[in-house]
Amino acid sequence: MTLVSALLATKLTSNSTIENFKDSMILDNKNEVSRNDYNKMVTNSSVNFILICVIILVNIVPALLIAYHCSKTTTEKVITMIIALLFSDFYIFYFAIRKYFYQDKKFCNM
Repeated sequence: MTLVSALLATKLTSNSTIENFKDSMILDNKNEVSRNDYNKMVTNSSVNFILICVIILVNIVPALLIAYHCSKTTTEKVITMIIALLFSDFYIFYFAIRKYFYQDKKFCNM
Protein backbone atom coordinates (compact mmCIF):
# COMPACT_ATOMS: atom_id res chain seq x y z
CA MET A 1 0.00 0.00 0.00
CA THR A 2 2.80 2.40 0.86
CA LEU A 3 4.67 1.70 -2.36
CA VAL A 4 1.54 2.24 -4.44
CA SER A 5 0.80 5.51 -2.62
CA ALA A 6 4.33 6.77 -3.08
CA LEU A 7 4.37 5.91 -6.77
CA LEU A 8 0.98 7.54 -7.34
CA ALA A 9 2.07 10.68 -5.52
CA THR A 10 5.24 10.84 -7.59
CA LYS A 11 3.33 10.30 -10.82
CA LEU A 12 0.80 13.00 -9.96
CA THR A 13 3.36 15.58 -8.90
CA SER A 14 5.90 15.12 -11.65
CA ASN A 15 3.98 13.80 -14.66
CA SER A 16 5.15 16.60 -16.92
CA THR A 17 8.73 16.17 -15.71
CA ILE A 18 8.69 12.50 -16.67
CA GLU A 19 7.24 13.26 -20.09
CA ASN A 20 9.80 16.01 -20.69
CA PHE A 21 12.58 13.67 -19.61
CA LYS A 22 11.38 10.97 -22.02
CA ASP A 23 11.05 13.42 -24.89
CA SER A 24 14.45 14.96 -24.31
CA MET A 25 16.23 11.62 -24.17
CA ILE A 26 15.21 10.83 -27.74
CA LEU A 27 18.34 11.73 -29.62
CA ASP A 28 18.21 12.53 -33.26
CA ASN A 29 20.34 14.74 -35.43
CA LYS A 30 18.10 17.79 -35.00
CA ASN A 31 17.45 17.68 -31.27
CA GLU A 32 20.40 17.28 -28.93
CA VAL A 33 20.25 17.45 -25.15
CA SER A 34 22.45 20.03 -23.52
CA ARG A 35 24.58 19.02 -20.56
CA ASN A 36 22.72 21.37 -18.20
CA ASP A 37 19.31 19.96 -19.15
CA TYR A 38 20.60 16.44 -18.71
CA ASN A 39 22.02 17.25 -15.27
CA LYS A 40 18.74 18.87 -14.17
CA MET A 41 16.74 15.85 -15.28
CA VAL A 42 19.05 13.37 -13.58
CA THR A 43 18.97 15.46 -10.40
CA ASN A 44 15.16 15.60 -10.43
CA SER A 45 14.79 11.88 -10.99
CA SER A 46 17.38 11.14 -8.28
CA VAL A 47 15.59 13.36 -5.78
CA ASN A 48 12.26 11.67 -6.59
CA PHE A 49 13.83 8.24 -6.09
CA ILE A 50 15.37 9.26 -2.76
CA LEU A 51 12.03 10.66 -1.57
CA ILE A 52 10.26 7.42 -2.46
CA CYS A 53 12.91 5.45 -0.54
CA VAL A 54 12.54 7.66 2.53
CA ILE A 55 8.75 7.39 2.47
CA ILE A 56 8.96 3.62 2.17
CA LEU A 57 11.52 3.35 4.98
CA VAL A 58 9.54 5.58 7.33
CA ASN A 59 6.35 3.56 6.75
CA ILE A 60 7.49 -0.03 6.30
CA VAL A 61 10.43 -0.47 8.69
CA PRO A 62 8.42 0.25 11.88
CA ALA A 63 5.71 -2.19 10.78
CA LEU A 64 8.30 -4.91 10.14
CA LEU A 65 9.96 -4.30 13.52
CA ILE A 66 6.62 -4.51 15.33
CA ALA A 67 5.70 -7.67 13.44
CA TYR A 68 9.03 -9.30 14.28
CA HIS A 69 8.97 -8.31 17.93
CA CYS A 70 5.32 -9.22 18.60
CA SER A 71 5.39 -12.69 17.02
CA LYS A 72 6.37 -15.73 19.04
CA THR A 73 7.22 -18.56 16.64
CA THR A 74 9.36 -18.42 13.53
CA THR A 75 6.45 -19.30 11.24
CA GLU A 76 4.29 -16.63 12.81
CA LYS A 77 7.11 -14.09 12.43
CA VAL A 78 7.44 -14.81 8.72
CA ILE A 79 3.70 -14.60 8.07
CA THR A 80 3.17 -11.41 10.07
CA MET A 81 6.22 -9.77 8.53
CA ILE A 82 4.92 -10.50 5.04
CA ILE A 83 1.55 -9.02 6.00
CA ALA A 84 3.30 -6.02 7.57
CA LEU A 85 5.38 -5.54 4.42
CA LEU A 86 2.39 -5.59 2.10
CA PHE A 87 -0.05 -3.68 4.32
CA SER A 88 2.20 -1.64 6.61
CA ASP A 89 -0.27 1.18 7.23
CA PHE A 90 -3.06 -1.20 8.19
CA TYR A 91 -0.72 -3.31 10.32
CA ILE A 92 0.45 -0.32 12.38
CA PHE A 93 -3.16 0.82 12.78
CA TYR A 94 -4.15 -2.71 13.90
CA PHE A 95 -1.26 -2.76 16.39
CA ALA A 96 -2.18 0.63 17.85
CA ILE A 97 -5.86 -0.26 18.22
CA ARG A 98 -5.19 -3.62 19.80
CA LYS A 99 -2.36 -2.48 22.06
CA TYR A 100 -3.54 0.92 23.24
CA PHE A 101 -7.30 1.15 22.62
CA TYR A 102 -8.30 -2.37 23.69
CA GLN A 103 -5.31 -2.60 26.06
CA ASP A 104 -4.85 -6.30 25.35
CA LYS A 105 -2.35 -7.50 27.96
CA LYS A 106 -1.46 -10.70 26.10
CA PHE A 107 -0.64 -8.90 22.85
CA CYS A 108 2.98 -7.89 22.30
CA ASN A 109 4.57 -7.23 25.64
CA MET A 110 7.14 -4.55 24.86
